[in-house]
Amino acid sequence: MKRELFIQTKDDLTQIALVEEGLLVEFYEYKRYSNFNTGDIFLGKVKKLMPGLNAAFVDIGHKKDAFLHFSDLGENFFSLQNYVNVVLKNKNVKDVSISNFTFKDKIPTEGKIEKYLKSNQIILVQIAKEAILNKGPRLTCEITLSGRYLILIPFSNKIGISKKIKNLSERERLIKIFNKNIFKNFGIIIRTAAEGKSETDLLREAEMLIKKWENSFNEIHKLIPPVKVIGEIERTNTILRDLLNDSFENIYTDSVEISNEMKEYLKTFDTNKLKIIKTYKGTEPLFDKFGITKQLKKSLGKVVYLKHGVYLIIESTEALHVIDVNSGSLQYKDETPEQNAFKINLLATDEIARQIRLRNLGGIIIIDFVDMYNNEYKKIIYERIKELLSKDRAKYDILPLSKFGIMQITRQRLRQEVNFNVEETCPLCLGTGKISDSMSVIDNIEDCLRSIKDKIKFRAVKIIAHPFIESFLKKGFLSIRKKWCFKYKSYIKVTSNLNLSLNKFKILISNKELNFNNYEKN
Repeated sequence: MKRELFIQTKDDLTQIALVEEGLLVEFYEYKRYSNFNTGDIFLGKVKKLMPGLNAAFVDIGHKKDAFLHFSDLGENFFSLQNYVNVVLKNKNVKDVSISNFTFKDKIPTEGKIEKYLKSNQIILVQIAKEAILNKGPRLTCEITLSGRYLILIPFSNKIGISKKIKNLSERERLIKIFNKNIFKNFGIIIRTAAEGKSETDLLREAEMLIKKWENSFNEIHKLIPPVKVIGEIERTNTILRDLLNDSFENIYTDSVEISNEMKEYLKTFDTNKLKIIKTYKGTEPLFDKFGITKQLKKSLGKVVYLKHGVYLIIESTEALHVIDVNSGSLQYKDETPEQNAFKINLLATDEIARQIRLRNLGGIIIIDFVDMYNNEYKKIIYERIKELLSKDRAKYDILPLSKFGIMQITRQRLRQEVNFNVEETCPLCLGTGKISDSMSVIDNIEDCLRSIKDKIKFRAVKIIAHPFIESFLKKGFLSIRKKWCFKYKSYIKVTSNLNLSLNKFKILISNKELNFNNYEKN
C-alpha cells in the first residue's frame, strides 16, 4: 500500500494529512509547541476530590483542571508515589534509578479515591487524553515512555508483546531477549515495529528510555508543581514513530524547521528513510498543490457522496455520532431488493471506515444501513467493517447489525474530533438565513431615488442590481422603470450584475457611484 504524509504550517498551526493510495484517511491539526500533548508527564497538584465520581481534579497548569479517575491510579500507585516523594524531599539523592527502590503494596482494583489522595497532594501524572471541547485533559498514573520499538513501564515487571506480531517464533525470540536482559523495576511492551529488529537495537532503545527517565528526575527537586517533567516528542515525530514503515513513499512539508527535526529523529532508527523527506518550496499552498484541501472539503461536510448516487449523512453530538446510509437513485438491474440493499451497504462500508478515522469520531457511533433481512449479508457487512477498522490505531469495539439494520461502534477518543470548515457565508443572507423580499428591495431603490432627488439635480440615473431585480423593474409595457422616469422626470437606466446579491444595488449619476450600497429601509 502506497502511503504519503503531507505537513502544512500556518502561523503556529500545523496540519498533517495521511494519504493511502491517493485517498486522505487521517487528518491532524494542532498548535505547534503545545504544552499539553498526550504522553506528557507532569508533577501535578490535587485540587479537588469528587467522591461521587470516585475521581479527582488535578492542576497541571492547563486552563482547566485535569480529570483523574480512581481506575487510572494503577496498581503500583504507592510505589510510584513513594519514588516521587523521596526524590522531591531529599535534595541529596543523586541516584534516582528505580532499581534502587522497592515495590510497595498494590492498591485494589476497586476502592474510594479519598483513601489514596488528598487535597494539595503532589502526584506524578501523564496525559492520557488531550483536552476536548469544554473538558480538561484526562490523566493516568500508569506512566509509560514510548519508543519506536518499545514502551517502558516504570514500577512494573511485566513483559508484553503486540498482538499484531503473528509469527510465533518471532514472538518467542523477542520475549526471550527481555527475559534474559532484566531491567529491574521496569516493565516492557514490545511494539509491532520491533518485529525483525536485532537484539542490539532493542536493548539500545530500552537503555535510552531508562536514561531519559533518570535524567528527568535528577533535578526534579528544583521544580515547583504544577510543571512538566517529561515531554512527548514533537507531534510530527510521534507520527513517524508510530506509523512509519516500508509503505511510506514520500513525506512532504513546507517547513524547513520541521524537515530538519524529522531528519534528526529518523537518524536515531532508520537512516534509509531520510531520502523520502522532501521540503516543498512552491508558492501555492502545499495542501492545494497535492489536492488535500479539495479532499478535505469533499469529505468533511454533513453529506458525503459516494459512487453511483449513494451518499452518507453524518451528524455528531459531543459523545454520539450517527451515520445514515442512503441509496440515492442507485438500483442494480436484475437484482432483488435484498441484493440491492446489500450491494449499497457494501459500497458504503469503505467510506464509513475512512470517515471514522478521518474525522476521529470518538464515543458511540451508530450506523444506520439500508434494511436487510438476510443474516448472511449482515455478517459479511460486519466482517468487512472489522477488516477495514483493523488499520485504526484507536481502540474500538463493534457489535453486529441488529434486526433493525443498526451497527453500534464504540471508539477511543484521544484527541478532538476533526472540525474543518467546509462552509461559506451565503452572499444573499450573510449567514442570517433570511433575505429581503423583492418588493422590499424595490422600495429601497425608490427611497434612494427620492432621497437624492431632493438633494441633487439630475437628468439621468443608472441603477445596477441583481438580474432578478432588473427583470422585475423592466417587466411589462408600463414597467416600474418607466413609472419612475415619469415620476422623477429623469431618464432611468437599469442594468444587471451577477456579482451583486439579491438585496444589494448601486446607483450611479454621471458614472459616479453614490453611497447607497448599504441603504435599507428602516
